[in-house]
Order: sequence, then structure tokens, then C-alpha cells
Amino acid sequence: MARDRGDEGFFFAFPPLTEILRSLDGKSCVLSNTFQAGADFDRSLWRHVRHVLSSAKGHDKKRVWIDGARLGAGGLASCASSMTPGDTMQSWAERELRGREFCIVLNNLESFDDRIAWAAAHYAADYTRSVDHCGALAIGTFSGSYQSSPIGIHQDLNLDRTLHFHFGPGTKHLHTWSAGQVPARAMALPPDDELKAVSTVLEVRSGEIANIETPVLHVGSAPQLCANLCILFRRFSPFDRLEKVAGQLRPPQSSPIASGAHSLPALPQAWLPIPFGDVQAEADRLFRLANLSNGGLAGRPMGGLEVVPRSSSVKTKHTDIFPILLTTSFGKQILLARGHMRYVPEIEGATSWMQRLAQGLSVAASELLALGSTEEERVGLWEFLQWLGKTGAVALDS
Repeated sequence: MARDRGDEGFFFAFPPLTEILRSLDGKSCVLSNTFQAGADFDRSLWRHVRHVLSSAKGHDKKRVWIDGARLGAGGLASCASSMTPGDTMQSWAERELRGREFCIVLNNLESFDDRIAWAAAHYAADYTRSVDHCGALAIGTFSGSYQSSPIGIHQDLNLDRTLHFHFGPGTKHLHTWSAGQVPARAMALPPDDELKAVSTVLEVRSGEIANIETPVLHVGSAPQLCANLCILFRRFSPFDRLEKVAGQLRPPQSSPIASGAHSLPALPQAWLPIPFGDVQAEADRLFRLANLSNGGLAGRPMGGLEVVPRSSSVKTKHTDIFPILLTTSFGKQILLARGHMRYVPEIEGATSWMQRLAQGLSVAASELLALGSTEEERVGLWEFLQWLGKTGAVALDS
């Protein structure tokens, strides 16, 4: 995977993430004169905006408004096709929009492009490895020129905080309110003058970082052209963690288990005799390991290898940032790769093959497939190999 200074510059020009977090003191605030924003940020960010909008996948992660009207799938495609490789946000807006107001919100950039995923995970590595919780980081952007965000007044209930790295060139204003200041009828709408008058205003200039603690009510406005790169600190409930882990390890087409007002996810067979408290603790441990295998990022790659040929060898792409991990869970081996997990086939020699892959060695697909002594075992090993390729954790090694 090729990288360039533009991609690395997204993050490496910023102060260390752990240093930023130490200075926030649990408050929504602005860190002044934090980094040097310039044209390189705009060009690099806009290249990724164009790439994400051009993608046929992940439409729920892409939102674009022009003069307050949100574009549908066809509008997104037309918008992407109007962006040339040499464009910046300013050149595109001047040519295509001619003064119209626009707002572009893209979530989970790390899922669309491994260049951003690598750079973000590398930047956050010290933080990711030092904390002992089940959160994850998502990367997004909030760009355009808008009198008030089309999202309206809102709070990010599934986040601990959002860091807005403000590239400019214009100034952005973030209005925040304490609990009880915003009536329910005003939620998801732009604030009126009366609400603006009682808000706390954070003014964010080029090269500054805004921190929004949740669940603070807030909305942004950017009447001048500006762009932000956002790091969103996602959190997951115990039920979400259990469902995400059990969903990958349980047999297909399993039914949920009724439990009072809720339904527990169907559990893997090996978990059924285990006390529920131990099951939840194990789900949390595996969830944490899965995050570590994805560099602490929330979004997984949207596509890996289409097929891993029998004649090829595979190798972990980035052992240091996106490690392949092996662990034992309730007596069974599990392999974790780019946020995914799967039981290792219970065939002699399979774990050894996985261990060499996890160590960063190149391993032959044919060697894994040769371990099967029956047709059923060979089919299972082939399916496992193809699953591994689709995680995006490995590359063909010719």
C-alpha cells in the first residue's frame, strides 16, 4: 500500500493524541494554535472526499447537502463525477456551485481507504495500546460552507468525545447547550436566534482543535469555506459488544434467546454451558482484541482480496499496526484480523500455520489446504482461507 506525505500529514503534523487528551480536562473547549494548517491539508483531504463519494459502497456513511437539500444516490454519483483529480475544495465549489451553500459529512473514512486507516492507526497507536476499554476510533470529515449544520442541534450519544482538527481556511463556530436549554421541538433543527443567544460559542480558527464532550447538545456553523478532520471516540454498550462478538462466532441462522424485555444474541455452542457473567467478560476481551487487530479503529475495510488462489502465498499487510492475533477462548482457538474473528479449524497443523502468519512470515495457501484429510476438512480450510483474504488483513506475496 503506497503512502504519501499528504496522507501522513493528516495526523503526523498534529501533537501526539495522548498529549491532546491530557490537556482537555473533560470540557468542551478549543485548543488554540495547535498545528499549522495549510494547502496540503486541503488537497489531501479533498482527494479522499472524492474517493469516498466515488465509491459504490457505504452510502449510509456519506451525506451531502446543497442549499439545504440532501442528495440521493444519483446526486452523490453526479457530485463525485464533477470533482477532478486536480481539484481542491475551493476550486470545485467555485466552478460547480457558484456561491451555493453546501455541507459534506463523511463517516468512517478508515473503511474506504487503507491509506487513511494506516495513518490514523499509526497516529493513535500509543493511545490505543495504553487504554484498557472497549472503545474505538472513527475518522470523519465535516466540510463546506453552511450557515448552520443541516444535521441541526444534536448530541452524539454513542460517543465519548469528538476532536475536530480544523483546517480552515474560514472560521467555524460550535454552539453548545447544557441539559434543559433546548426544547424537544428544536432538536435536529438549526437553532433560532433565541437559542443562539443562550448558547456557549466555541470559535475555531484554522490550525485549532475543538473538543466536544458528549452528551453535550451542539451544532456547527461555517458560513465561510472550511474543512475539519474529525476523530470520533466511539463507545459500545455491553449488549452491543456481546452481539458483535457472538454474531461472528455463532453458527449461521441461529435464533436469539428470549430474556425478559430483550432478546440475547444466539451464543456460540462453546459458550452455552458457561455462566453469563463469564460470557460477557469473554465477549469484552475478544471485542478488545478485535479492536487491537484493527489498530483501534471502528471501521473495517470494505473489501479485501476477491479470492486467495491455491497457488499463492499470503502475508500480513502491516504486522505492527494491524496485527493478526491468536487467542484461546473456552478451549477453542480464535484468529482475529482487522476487527473480524473466526474459530480456527480444529485440524492438526492449522494453528501452527496461523502462528507463522501472525509472526509476519509469508505462508503458502497450499500448505494450509494440504492439512485436510477429508473433503469436508479441505472445504472448511478453503472457506477459512477465503474469509481471511476478505478481512483485508493479508496480501498476496508473490
